[in-house]
Amino acid sequence: MGTSIKMESQTMCTGCPGHCCKINAEVTAFDIARIAILEKLQIIDFVHACESSDEYGFKALGSKYSFLLLHKNNACIFYNKKNGFGCSIEESKPSVCLSYPFSITSGIPVLRDDVLCPPANFRLADWKKMSKKTIEDYFWEWEQYLLIMDDWNSFSKGTEKPEEFLKHALWSIERRKSPLGRLHYQAHVLFRKIL
Repeated sequence: MGTSIKMESQTMCTGCPGHCCKINAEVTAFDIARIAILEKLQIIDFVHACESSDEYGFKALGSKYSFLLLHKNNACIFYNKKNGFGCSIEESKPSVCLSYPFSITSGIPVLRDDVLCPPANFRLADWKKMSKKTIEDYFWEWEQYLLIMDDWNSFSKGTEKPEEFLKHALWSIERRKSPLGRLHYQAHVLFRKIL
């Protein structure tokens, strides 16, 4: 598994006016890196840090934070009415968007209670084929992101800017790409805990 998430089928999105694109989408460092690299965008052009009210967040500026996609005209900045799917970054779409209308509950993909998809589109969806790989990749990335946040939160003073966490997260992701890099990262974390 890894960072190359791509939906096998998105037929259920056909003709949808993009209801889910109007929800604030929390993105991980994996999503941010994928979008920045594949779309050749500066991070500040599509994401911002905001205070997080849930337990998942990284320490910064004396609070807990998470990253959200920017919005323009009450929708995600990548929402495109002219595009049949409504998303202008289909190849680098964040995992939370790809997995919609599912979420992970106790490690199992479950249909969300707040689904906004047009009811007629549910007949078009082959849920198992469409979501299995996407959900597995999303779950793997989320687990890795939680480990990165835990690492950061264990040594951070909590006064750093959100950008510092993102640098740490991107460095951590880079280290996980090769066996030697993973070993280096694990040693780094271990020594930090000892010292």
